[in-house]
Amino acid sequence: MIFIRDSYTGRTDVIRVSHTYDLDASLSFGNERKTLLGNYMRDTVAKGLQDSLVMDATRGNVELMEVMYAINCMPSLFNNGNGFLGEIQVISPYNEGGGANNKALMWNFEKLMKLSSTKEAPE
Repeated sequence: MIFIRDSYTGRTDVIRVSHTYDLDASLSFGNERKTLLGNYMRDTVAKGLQDSLVMDATRGNVELMEVMYAINCMPSLFNNGNGFLGEIQVISPYNEGGGANNKALMWNFEKLMKLSSTKEAPE
């Protein structure tokens, strides 16, 4: 991962260099569940959640969640108002790469963290 910080504004952008050939390749979590929450609930349930911003389960989006986890393990980057998170992108030498808006990233990451910490997730 590459962290780019603007010392004047405090903005930190994060770029992950991936070796995945196709970041847009769809993944499935069994029973044709094709959202990032597919391990925990059916797609129709995930898309029906209040204020749902559920993202499709693609290789690139899974890698974005991995970046979110890594950032979550480094709270000193943003403690005490020291800065804010800018863009998060996953790039690959094989295709253009991409990202998602921060609101969708946070929504999906928070849901995954909550669901993964419970013994029984909703179906």
